[in-house]
Amino acid sequence: MSTLLLDDANAIAYRWTPPAPGRPSAVFYNPLTGDFGMWEAAIAPALRTAGIGTLVWNYRGQKESPIGADVPITAAQVTADAVRLLAEVEPPLPIHVGHSIGGYFAIRAREAGAVATGFALINTLRADGPRLAWLNDALVACARVGGLPLLRDLYAPLLFGEAWQRANRDNFLKGEGYAPLPEDAADLRLLQAGGTADWAIAWETVDLPVTVLTGREDRVFLDTTVVENILARLPQATAILVESAGHMLPAETPDVVIEAVRSLAEQVERLP
Repeated sequence: MSTLLLDDANAIAYRWTPPAPGRPSAVFYNPLTGDFGMWEAAIAPALRTAGIGTLVWNYRGQKESPIGADVPITAAQVTADAVRLLAEVEPPLPIHVGHSIGGYFAIRAREAGAVATGFALINTLRADGPRLAWLNDALVACARVGGLPLLRDLYAPLLFGEAWQRANRDNFLKGEGYAPLPEDAADLRLLQAGGTADWAIAWETVDLPVTVLTGREDRVFLDTTVVENILARLPQATAILVESAGHMLPAETPDVVIEAVRSLAEQVERLP
């Protein structure tokens, strides 16, 4: 584990493994809840075995990445941290791999000057509107009432596909552990950052290979019309639809994500 110190109260925890000579690197972006352990469970190790470099990191406020109490957590702040970390590490031929809003941070980081050779966007594509705004506010309200345990119990059957639900149902709805998150809690501040994202992205300008992975059983974020419209605007898009999984593809179908990034790496290596 390495740490990029920003000041006495702020730091970014990350783990960087360089690629084999001439091979690309995968730069991972988390959702707002959780940490980079999601990638390290299976996906990042498999890519390293294939010679692809990996950079995993936690946003400020996530595990081992402290943030000062006076620092607002916003989408712009997370994006700026990504740019700063990438300038520090300088991974060669970076392919940005983002899950959920993590894909948004990846796209915005490139707009802000970060080098990119391609993107893998996992259940990322969405558009601003009343439904997304309501959803962002509801997630925050849920955490205020019962913390992350209540949020997981309420949203897991909507975020995960049925196969994962059958295998993991006994780990939820234990009937204990619900407690409100205080207003200064990092987890609550991270969730609030979701409402600061501006999804009016100029997708036509993302003129790089982009693989879009979508879980058909995502009952929260998936809007098929939005996904189809954005896919049509991306100049070099490849779409992968996973029929029997939901929003959490890195946990539900890691092999699909691994193969998608491997294929994207090979595509990047063939570019002039």
